[in-house]
Parts: sequence; C-alpha cells; structure tokens
Amino acid sequence: MDGETKLSIDQVTSQSGAAAEEIKLSGDNINEQRFMTTSSVVDIPVEQLETNSRQLDHTEITRNDLSCAGDISDLSLDRVRDGHLKISQFSLDRSVAGNSKNKLLILDVNGLLADFVSVSDARIRYNDPEPDIFLNGKKVYKRPFCDDFLQFCFDRFHVGVWSSRAKRNVDEAIAFLMGKSASKLLFCWNQSHCTRTRFTTVENKEKPLVLKELRKLWEKEDPDLPWEKGEFNESNTLLLDDSPYKALMNPKHTAIFPCSYRYYHTRDSELGSGGDLRVYLEGLVKAENVQKHVAENPFGQRPIRETNPSWRYYSKVIDAVKRSQKARSS
Repeated sequence: MDGETKLSIDQVTSQSGAAAEEIKLSGDNINEQRFMTTSSVVDIPVEQLETNSRQLDHTEITRNDLSCAGDISDLSLDRVRDGHLKISQFSLDRSVAGNSKNKLLILDVNGLLADFVSVSDARIRYNDPEPDIFLNGKKVYKRPFCDDFLQFCFDRFHVGVWSSRAKRNVDEAIAFLMGKSASKLLFCWNQSHCTRTRFTTVENKEKPLVLKELRKLWEKEDPDLPWEKGEFNESNTLLLDDSPYKALMNPKHTAIFPCSYRYYHTRDSELGSGGDLRVYLEGLVKAENVQKHVAENPFGQRPIRETNPSWRYYSKVIDAVKRSQKARSS
C-alpha cells in the first residue's frame, strides 16, 4: 500500500473537559479548537439565548450594529466561557414516537445557513458588505431568509444540526443564527461526531476529509439521542450539506447537496418562500419515502459516484473506512 492510500481512521468520540484532541483543519476549519458535546443538549450560553442590554466584548466576538440575531440582542463573554445553559433538545416530549412530523432533517451550517469567511482571506475586497457578526476570526454572513427557512423546517420536520466545525464555533454560530429556536433541535453535532480520516479533500490538500455517517444516528451510537433506536433510518432521514464527499459512507439518496451559499450572492433566495430548496422540501414533506423521493427528484450538486472524475481517490477513502470498521468489530 503506497503512502497515498495508507491511512488510519479514527472515530472521534465524545470526551469531557480540555483533554479533547484538537483537529487541525485548514481552510474553513483552520486553527479551530475541538470541543465535545452531548447529542441531546446544546451548551449555549444563557446570555446568547436571552435578550439583555449588556455591551459586547469586541476582543473576541463583535456584531454589526445593524444586524439582529433572532432573539439575541447581545452577548456576555464571561458567561460565554463560564455560564452555559443546558437546553433540552426535546423538552416537551423526549420521544419522537407518535409525532405528526415523521422525517429527520439534518442541517449543515456553513454554506447552507450562513457563509463563514476568514478575516485574513486575501480574496476579500474592500467593498465587501459588513458581516452580521464576527466569530473567532471569521466573518459570518447570515443567509437571506434564514429565519423563515428555519421556522419552516421546525414546523414540518424533526431537525438536527451537524457541522464539521469545532464545538465552540458551532454553539456560538447556532446561538446567533437560531436564538431561542435552538431549543427545538433534537441534537447539535459537531466535528467530534464526524469520522476523521488522514485523507485531505480533493479541492484543498490542506483540509482534512471528514465524513458524516448517518448510521451513527440510526444506530443511536450516542445513548442521549432523544429517540429509540430504529425510529430513524434510510427511509425517513435527509442530510443537507454543500460538501458531497461528507456523505461518502451513507446509503444512496439519503442526502442532497445544495450549492454553497456565498456572502456575495446578494440575490440569493433559495431559503425563501418559492425558493428552489424550500420548494424541494415542501415536496419532501408529502413524500412517503425519502430515498425514493430523492432518487426520483435529484437536487443540487451530484452525489459522488463511479462517474465522478475523482472516484479513484474517493474509492480509496471508502475502502479504508470499511477496513477500519471491520478491524474494530473483529
């Protein structure tokens, strides 16, 4: 086996405290510290979910005065560090059984709900619009119609978030984007729940390739997930992600890959009423089977299959993951 194909796959497991291993990610994930989360609670600071009049500490997090983050009017960094509120993800009814909403919708964050741009990005132009907020060295631009889209999703689906970013960055982004609505999430997963490989992405040789394996949700690998094992499966789960490679290990037609939102897409209306993505999900609500609906109604970027120009590379990733899983189970 040559150096390119040799890799070891680590399932990143939840641990507590500062001993959590840091994953060095370049590009969108560069220098992000890795933190851990449980699946059925989101550690979001109290002040990020409650309106208050305290002034923001601009040394770490700043926000455009003209923007409003849902139910958030300000943040207190002292409480961001020390005063976290555990929010039950399904506080009214912890079991999803019997609920009229029968499909699980899993949302990515960057590229779907917002655009995260490094403040050091050389491509940034002087006439770029002001971001809605700064988070840990990133300019964050909230996507148009994001609030309305999230309400649409919460009304019609069971909703979870799965981002490949570090826990701290995910929590702060979700607090900004969703405000108090974050309490409606069934789970909020981060980088630590992804399957890590020693491969890098085709697009960026400095960025590690990580996977979002839906089987972890279906098999309820985390016992804190607020449903019984077997309630969600290939027939009623849909992942939304703008990176098709992250679904390499998942069954066909369990994900769609909308094109990435960028902050300079000033006329973007995908999330709004009548937008292509919204219309697609409206059709999904009525569908009896997610896989069948996706197979018959392709959307966005193509999934990675044998016809992909980089299939030889991706097939090595798949084979390596399978070998690693087989070795762990034996």
